[in-house]
Amino acid sequence: MTNFDGEDVDDVDPKHLSPLNVDPQGLHGLIDKLTQALHEYVDVAVGIRAEFDAATSEDDPRIDAVEDRVGEINAEISERFEAELGLISAHTNEMWDGDAEEDDVEIESLSGSVFEMGFLVVPTTATASVDNAFALVESGGQRIADHLAAIGFEVQEWGASRSYIEEGTVDDDPDGNDRGTDG
Repeated sequence: MTNFDGEDVDDVDPKHLSPLNVDPQGLHGLIDKLTQALHEYVDVAVGIRAEFDAATSEDDPRIDAVEDRVGEINAEISERFEAELGLISAHTNEMWDGDAEEDDVEIESLSGSVFEMGFLVVPTTATASVDNAFALVESGGQRIADHLAAIGFEVQEWGASRSYIEEGTVDDDPDGNDRGTDG
């Protein structure tokens, strides 16, 4: 059997091959729950900055807690979209001005050299945040890409991703909160 694009769908879950009657109320409820959590995220961050007159609120455990809550809701939305709609959700994708105009680069059109760098990061204090470490790596990747462009290179693609190692096993996404980015 093939789908409308001519692709073989013999190994596709049969519930995704025919139209289903889906009640959107539960999905809308999740979106409302996410909206509430995002409002809480803003309120917590603003409160922390005002409370301590801090330049940043990233290192506060209250931020980590609300970020975890947002991530859990995002994971639930993704799971429900796939289960109920047969849709791999892109609701957590990030896009900046101009990104929408760029076409995805086909692998066949890439040429050049690939460079890789890796870090195994383990917090050593209660205030150390792996999210902050990832943000630093991501920011460093952008600075490197910008510098390479400034000295005469075209950076066709770059990315930062995060995996978790627990007792000798690597999990690229242990809780459904993929934090990979492409630049």
